[in-house]
Amino acid sequence: DLQIYHDGSNSYIRDAGTGDLNLRGDGYVRVQSQTSGTSLAHFHADAEVALYYNNSNKLVTTSTGIDVTGNVDLPDNGKLLLGTGNDLQIYHTGTESWIQDAGSGNLYIDSNGAAIQLTSGGAAKSMINAIPNGGVTLFHNNSSKLNTSAGGVAVTGTLTPSGVLTANAGIAVDNFTLDGTTLALSSGDMTLDAA
Repeated sequence: DLQIYHDGSNSYIRDAGTGDLNLRGDGYVRVQSQTSGTSLAHFHADAEVALYYNNSNKLVTTSTGIDVTGNVDLPDNGKLLLGTGNDLQIYHTGTESWIQDAGSGNLYIDSNGAAIQLTSGGAAKSMINAIPNGGVTLFHNNSSKLNTSAGGVAVTGTLTPSGVLTANAGIAVDNFTLDGTTLALSSGDMTLDAA
């Protein structure tokens, strides 16, 4: 049932019987290169299994999962699936990149660092900057357009509402103030046109 032989080109250990082929060792069972003795794989009893590339450890099993050294390369449409029901999926379709929440809960992006930033061009251009316990800034073509603060919102440029603009505490724009029922102009001219 067990055959060990060489066919003139390659060597074989072959289990030709009906059972399993078992390799046993009380410490490490190692697979090594014949010429250099470099590690290809090792199997530690009641502990880790390690896989190597050019004698460099690349993947190790642990008591909680796996540790990977280096990149995890997936082809187009190959997905990194997280969660029991594959609830979080990260993948590239060949033309677009996706972070998809396919579960029933919320998708959270949480940071206890300086900020959460959404950028383009290798972080050369800002799109959104959110500071924990602070302001949020929205950008257009790397130019700040809307900033939140403890006092409210500051807009740079023209604000064009498509509906009614309501301000309970009043509106102040340069020399023009609208507060409740009072319309005031501190300087200059005012023109009111009826549509």
